[in-house]
Amino acid sequence: MGSILTNFINYNDNSFKYEFEYQNKTEEIELSRYRLHSQRWPLNPESTIPTTEWVHKLDLYIPPSIEYKQVLLYISAGYTADKEGKEKFISPGENFNYTEIASSNKAVVAHLQDIPNQYLLMNNSFKKEDEILAYTYKLFMENKDPYIPGHLPMAKAIIRAMDAIEEIMDQQDFAVDSFILSGPSKRGWAAWLAAIEDDRVSGLIPIVIEPLNIQKSLAHICEVYKDGPPLALKDYMNEGIIDKLQSNDFLDLVKIEDPISYLTNDPEGKYHERFKIPKYIINASGDDFFAPDCSKYYFKDLYGENNYIRYLPNSMHYLAGNLIADSTDNMSKVNDAVSNYFYFLLNKTILPKINYDLQQDYISINSTYVPESAILWSLNNEEDRDFRFLSSYSKWHFIKKYIASFFTSELGDRYYQDEKLPINCENEEICQITATLPHFQHGWQASFVELNYNIDNHEFIITTEVNVVGEEVANYNNEFLT
Repeated sequence: MGSILTNFINYNDNSFKYEFEYQNKTEEIELSRYRLHSQRWPLNPESTIPTTEWVHKLDLYIPPSIEYKQVLLYISAGYTADKEGKEKFISPGENFNYTEIASSNKAVVAHLQDIPNQYLLMNNSFKKEDEILAYTYKLFMENKDPYIPGHLPMAKAIIRAMDAIEEIMDQQDFAVDSFILSGPSKRGWAAWLAAIEDDRVSGLIPIVIEPLNIQKSLAHICEVYKDGPPLALKDYMNEGIIDKLQSNDFLDLVKIEDPISYLTNDPEGKYHERFKIPKYIINASGDDFFAPDCSKYYFKDLYGENNYIRYLPNSMHYLAGNLIADSTDNMSKVNDAVSNYFYFLLNKTILPKINYDLQQDYISINSTYVPESAILWSLNNEEDRDFRFLSSYSKWHFIKKYIASFFTSELGDRYYQDEKLPINCENEEICQITATLPHFQHGWQASFVELNYNIDNHEFIITTEVNVVGEEVANYNNEFLT
């Protein structure tokens, strides 16, 4: 299926262009806004989806002194139309301090918005986010149009943004060497596809998204919860996708959408080579979509020597933009994490190597660097194999959270507890950390160890994967595995 991704990206529909809109200049940064036209989609006539031109806001943050030729390209959502389909550009609710990232790193930072374009008219209604993806999945499984799955145009928009950035910077006598891609959720998924397809991408920072080996991950997610698939997957349930996880139609979809599937048929080794780029995967320990141990289906099998994972304790899928997410300050934490990893890639900093062993009653870790701290995060649930930060989306639940917000900043439903761990660095080459997991009698326990380093006066936080132990796998909904 690699040719499908390549052919889709390379297809020229003559819509690519960009227009300068305005510029704001301060002593700290020069911000230039462009309107990017990335493509017309869908490629093939589709009776239920009118072909539209995808348009995006593209911001370039250029510091007074540029010392590096790599560009950080952050991809976010936003809106190009309202619920009635009328043109209306709305910026996303989740934003980094792009000015600070660019100025502190003395490198160009770009912010691409409106991925995907939304609301989009599909089947006589205007859809956004997962509604768009779920409907395109349904269409593919019905008619097998290989260019209809929704992450393809999102990945193409990212690559067209790179094209535009190169041209814009070239006009300023600056040659871009490579791009580091980052983005949350669906944008992170699209960044994976863009990264494995385009050799201009030299680093990847996907946030709160785990699209690798997605068929197994989805089956696992749908199996372990007592009440069935999580409500976050409702759009995929409504379109009948979840009921077909084991079907040949879904497996054909995975061959296009799942980045790791491109390694299966790779005679020239293109995708194996692309998978070796440095990766810093930032996940939520209480994600609304993904179970905390979904990484077991992909992380340790990743190609490359610079693969890092970090779980944010006490976090939901959404970094900001709602009362509960805003109470966690995770947007600020991820902002710093992305900025610091950008610094490490720019400076070719040698980072610590760790290996770890997850067992029933302990987690052991070896590290080549001395961490400033090591913290065990653990959470017990006696009733369900459920570690989501937010347990309900009901209106009454949110009303109670709103009332509680006047008295406390702890608005989640489940909290990991932290325990500082001793660090044994008697061996000059290897530091050893062992975490004995808290005793519990019933249910399940999720645990991981967080390592905090100071490298070149920059914070670098990584974790082990999440270790889920306890009673036998719930098998509440084992039809998803058969």
